[in-house]
Amino acid sequence: DAKGIVELVAAALGVDVGFAPTRRAFLHPARAAAVRVGGSGAGWVGELHPQLLERIGARSGAALELDLEPLLAGSAAGEEIYEDVTTHPAVAEDIAVVGDADLDAGTIRAAVLEAGGELLESAEVFDVYAGEQVPAGKRSLALRLAFRAPDRTLTDAEVEPLRARIVAALEATGARLRG
Repeated sequence: DAKGIVELVAAALGVDVGFAPTRRAFLHPARAAAVRVGGSGAGWVGELHPQLLERIGARSGAALELDLEPLLAGSAAGEEIYEDVTTHPAVAEDIAVVGDADLDAGTIRAAVLEAGGELLESAEVFDVYAGEQVPAGKRSLALRLAFRAPDRTLTDAEVEPLRARIVAALEATGARLRG
């Protein structure tokens, strides 16, 4: 919903927003709110007025307006964060995972990241496939994994137990490595 979008934007910027009732002729009188940041107005959000929906032939609708100035003023977005460049290379690996067609890629990625622990630097989905080579009702996701330690180059012996934990986590979601 529109209020959720405002909350997502605020969360991404690290800003606390508040909502207060408001009235606008084109918004539903009981489902509209002013957006507030630190006591200042930062926009409005709400469902469209039922009469407006009827006039335009729509069953539902919402609208919002955000003033970015107060949102950005309270945000840490854009601040540079220093991160040391490592001299130790990552161990990169691509894996293909097969799961139910409705299994969310975000769920699989989250399971992989959690199972990989601190040494799994990233897990990025780079391909989604459903076709002849995948059973009906299933789909394949390809992920690129990068393992890295800040103080040394990892060996296969160090990465192997992480792979095993990742496979177990995938199986817990109902997915499996594609052979």
